[in-house]
Amino acid sequence: MGCEIELAKPERAALDSAVTGDAKSIRRLAHQVANAVHRHYLGEDAFFLSRIAFSRRERRGRGDVWTADWDGHRQTRLTRHGSINILPAWAPSGSMLAFTSLLWSNPDLFVVSAAGGRPRRVSRQQGLNTGAAFSPDGRS
Repeated sequence: MGCEIELAKPERAALDSAVTGDAKSIRRLAHQVANAVHRHYLGEDAFFLSRIAFSRRERRGRGDVWTADWDGHRQTRLTRHGSINILPAWAPSGSMLAFTSLLWSNPDLFVVSAAGGRPRRVSRQQGLNTGAAFSPDGRS
Protein backbone atom coordinates (compact mmCIF):
# COMPACT_ATOMS: atom_id res chain seq x y z
CA MET A 1 0.00 0.00 0.00
CA GLY A 2 1.35 3.42 -0.78
CA CYS A 3 0.41 7.03 -0.85
CA GLU A 4 1.71 9.83 -3.00
CA ILE A 5 0.98 13.46 -2.37
CA GLU A 6 1.66 16.46 -4.47
CA LEU A 7 0.73 19.86 -3.15
CA ALA A 8 1.55 23.25 -4.52
CA LYS A 9 1.88 26.41 -2.51
CA PRO A 10 2.35 29.56 -4.58
CA GLU A 11 5.40 30.82 -2.68
CA ARG A 12 7.03 27.38 -2.37
CA ALA A 13 7.88 24.52 -4.62
CA ALA A 14 5.35 21.71 -4.75
CA LEU A 15 5.51 19.02 -2.09
CA ASP A 16 6.38 15.75 -3.73
CA SER A 17 6.51 12.95 -1.21
CA ALA A 18 5.75 9.25 -1.10
CA VAL A 19 5.23 6.87 1.81
CA THR A 20 4.80 3.13 1.53
CA GLY A 21 3.79 0.32 3.82
CA ASP A 22 1.30 -2.48 4.26
CA ALA A 23 -2.37 -2.26 5.21
CA LYS A 24 -1.53 -2.81 8.90
CA SER A 25 0.40 0.44 8.99
CA ILE A 26 -2.24 2.70 7.44
CA ARG A 27 -2.43 4.91 10.55
CA ARG A 28 1.34 5.40 10.57
CA LEU A 29 1.29 6.18 6.84
CA ALA A 30 -1.44 8.75 7.38
CA HIS A 31 0.60 10.34 10.18
CA GLN A 32 3.68 10.46 7.93
CA VAL A 33 1.65 12.20 5.22
CA ALA A 34 0.25 14.67 7.77
CA ASN A 35 3.80 15.42 8.96
CA ALA A 36 4.94 16.05 5.38
CA VAL A 37 2.02 18.39 4.68
CA HIS A 38 2.59 20.27 7.94
CA ARG A 39 6.32 20.63 7.23
CA HIS A 40 5.60 21.83 3.69
CA TYR A 41 3.13 24.51 4.67
CA LEU A 42 4.56 25.64 8.01
CA GLY A 43 8.26 24.85 7.62
CA GLU A 44 8.53 22.98 10.90
CA ASP A 45 8.22 19.45 12.19
CA ALA A 46 4.81 18.29 13.37
CA PHE A 47 3.60 16.04 16.15
CA PHE A 48 1.80 13.35 14.15
CA LEU A 49 4.37 10.64 14.98
CA SER A 50 4.61 11.66 18.65
CA ARG A 51 3.79 9.59 21.71
CA ILE A 52 2.27 10.93 24.92
CA ALA A 53 2.71 9.73 28.51
CA PHE A 54 -0.06 9.90 31.08
CA SER A 55 -1.26 8.49 34.37
CA ARG A 56 -4.58 6.69 34.35
CA ARG A 57 -6.55 5.94 37.47
CA GLU A 58 -7.26 2.27 37.89
CA ARG A 59 -9.31 0.44 40.50
CA ARG A 60 -9.35 1.49 44.17
CA GLY A 61 -7.55 4.78 43.56
CA ARG A 62 -4.44 3.17 42.14
CA GLY A 63 -2.96 4.53 38.94
CA ASP A 64 -0.47 3.47 36.34
CA VAL A 65 1.75 5.21 33.82
CA TRP A 66 0.83 4.63 30.18
CA THR A 67 2.05 5.79 26.78
CA ALA A 68 0.05 6.15 23.57
CA ASP A 69 0.23 7.68 20.14
CA TRP A 70 -0.82 11.33 20.19
CA ASP A 71 -4.31 10.32 19.04
CA GLY A 72 -4.79 7.75 21.83
CA HIS A 73 -4.07 4.60 19.81
CA ARG A 74 -1.44 1.96 20.69
CA GLN A 75 -1.74 2.39 24.44
CA THR A 76 1.02 0.71 26.44
CA ARG A 77 0.90 0.24 30.21
CA LEU A 78 4.35 0.82 31.76
CA THR A 79 3.69 0.26 35.46
CA ARG A 80 1.86 -2.59 37.18
CA HIS A 81 2.81 -2.51 40.85
CA GLY A 82 -0.54 -1.60 42.41
CA SER A 83 0.41 1.85 43.62
CA ILE A 84 -0.32 5.46 42.73
CA ASN A 85 1.98 6.40 39.84
CA ILE A 86 1.75 9.97 38.54
CA LEU A 87 3.52 12.82 36.72
CA PRO A 88 5.35 10.99 33.91
CA ALA A 89 8.12 12.95 32.18
CA TRP A 90 9.94 11.95 28.98
CA ALA A 91 13.72 11.81 28.69
CA PRO A 92 14.93 13.99 25.78
CA SER A 93 15.87 10.85 23.83
CA GLY A 94 12.34 9.44 24.22
CA SER A 95 13.82 6.16 25.45
CA MET A 96 12.67 6.40 29.07
CA LEU A 97 10.26 8.12 31.41
CA ALA A 98 10.53 9.30 34.99
CA PHE A 99 7.49 9.34 37.26
CA THR A 100 6.44 9.70 40.89
CA SER A 101 5.23 6.59 42.72
CA LEU A 102 3.89 5.96 46.20
CA LEU A 103 4.91 2.31 46.03
CA TRP A 104 6.54 2.39 49.48
CA SER A 105 4.14 5.03 50.90
CA ASN A 106 6.59 7.90 50.34
CA PRO A 107 6.47 9.74 47.00
CA ASP A 108 9.67 8.60 45.25
CA LEU A 109 10.99 9.07 41.72
CA PHE A 110 11.34 6.12 39.36
CA VAL A 111 12.52 5.66 35.78
CA VAL A 112 11.31 3.05 33.30
CA SER A 113 12.07 2.25 29.68
CA ALA A 114 9.56 3.68 27.23
CA ALA A 115 9.28 0.14 25.86
CA GLY A 116 8.28 -1.14 29.31
CA GLY A 117 10.15 -3.20 31.85
CA ARG A 118 10.91 -3.02 35.53
CA PRO A 119 10.87 0.52 36.96
CA ARG A 120 13.95 1.56 38.94
CA ARG A 121 13.72 3.86 41.97
CA VAL A 122 16.11 6.82 41.67
CA SER A 123 15.21 8.80 44.82
CA ARG A 124 14.83 7.69 48.44
CA GLN A 125 14.68 10.98 50.30
CA GLN A 126 12.17 11.59 53.08
CA GLY A 127 9.38 13.94 52.07
CA LEU A 128 8.03 14.75 48.62
CA ASN A 129 10.05 13.54 45.64
CA THR A 130 7.84 14.66 42.76
CA GLY A 131 7.90 16.39 39.42
CA ALA A 132 10.86 14.64 37.79
CA ALA A 133 12.54 16.34 34.86
CA PHE A 134 15.55 15.40 32.76
CA SER A 135 18.32 17.78 31.83
CA PRO A 136 18.28 18.82 28.15
CA ASP A 137 21.23 16.55 27.36
CA GLY A 138 19.43 13.63 29.06
CA ARG A 139 22.35 12.75 31.34
CA SER A 140 20.63 13.56 34.61
